[in-house]
Amino acid sequence: MKKGIKEEITLLPNENLTDKGMLSPDVRKYILDSNKDVIIVNGEEKSFSINALRIVLTLCLNLKERQLKFRSKDKDYQLSLFDNEWFSIDNNESMSVQINFKFSDFLPKGSKNYDLVRKGINELQERIYTIEFERENSKGEKTKYRLRSALISQYVEEEKKGFKFVINNFWYRALLNVSQYYTPMIKKTIFSLSHNAMIFYIYLNGLPKIKDQKDSAKYDLDKVFNVDNLPLLRGTIINKYKFQEMFKTTYKYDSKIKEKLLDPFRKELNKVDISFNYKFEGDNIVLVAYEMLSNQVKLEITSKEEVDIEKAVAYRFVKKELSPTQAMLLCEIYLKYTYDIVTKATSRSSKIRNLKGEEFINTFVKIVEDYVTRNKINLNDIEYSNKQELRKKITKKYYNRMNEITPTK
Repeated sequence: MKKGIKEEITLLPNENLTDKGMLSPDVRKYILDSNKDVIIVNGEEKSFSINALRIVLTLCLNLKERQLKFRSKDKDYQLSLFDNEWFSIDNNESMSVQINFKFSDFLPKGSKNYDLVRKGINELQERIYTIEFERENSKGEKTKYRLRSALISQYVEEEKKGFKFVINNFWYRALLNVSQYYTPMIKKTIFSLSHNAMIFYIYLNGLPKIKDQKDSAKYDLDKVFNVDNLPLLRGTIINKYKFQEMFKTTYKYDSKIKEKLLDPFRKELNKVDISFNYKFEGDNIVLVAYEMLSNQVKLEITSKEEVDIEKAVAYRFVKKELSPTQAMLLCEIYLKYTYDIVTKATSRSSKIRNLKGEEFINTFVKIVEDYVTRNKINLNDIEYSNKQELRKKITKKYYNRMNEITPTK
């Protein structure tokens, strides 16, 4: 099969790139699948690295203008035009695109660690992946294409002239084709998120919107989070063992999945354009992702934490004959250590069963503090990202109400 360079693309410096990009369905699948798979190179196991991931994402940002053609009103025509131009059934020619770049294009600003880029490029040459699609010619005849190859087929360092790599027409199509749908991303995430947080960001952003899901799935998500009428939300229910496959972890307990994966991810994602809430339901994790477009969306989706704390404080306010001040102190305990940790620490404790008032509060605090110390829990890892908002809402809704109620003696 003959090979020819049909097009050359010179990458832009990071500061000149668009802030928002698009990942095609094929590229999203390639990233998530590759992150689960380990390849053997010279007898050494290699996982999908952050270096390779950054190259793929930066490349997609550079291709946005070309991708936009596939989002136009005549997107079917544009895709057909591309296929006719790049895939010739009548001859045996394989067409490619050459990418010209500088190492700095794939590095954070100021970094000169060019070996990281070399490692990423080498990996994208070594990782073989299957891409397939179907196209229709002018006669209505369909042809199926299936190719197993690396994303980068050739790489050249030309002394004093720069660097370039070659991508074949199959991969070029896979990178560009956002005609059906795409996964949004922002430039900031490429160098600000850790590797696993970036993978999870891509996974979340590609989830279907709740409003577009089947009624049964919509009901399950609404039932857990009470998120009805929020059209921007995405969500899913995923088996927790399947979820862990994305990150090659095998934690047995929900607390470890929360501590090592979910809570650190949320802390990082709260700084970008999308975040999420979650709940464990048996062997599943219920995930609801929301865009950080406004505080209102964030407050509504985090209401589960608010409701849990409110219920716990209101129940003990009456049962344990607490004063309003003691009730607010109890609220602070939940805000500091989180509802989940406090519940685990105290749910089976017989020490507080018959205690009331100040004696109850003092013992309650000690039990929670001992649990946190014994389990070496880092408070920074579990802290509510919206603690101040929760405090404000709970105080506003309940403090005045507590002052009006006299506990039964």
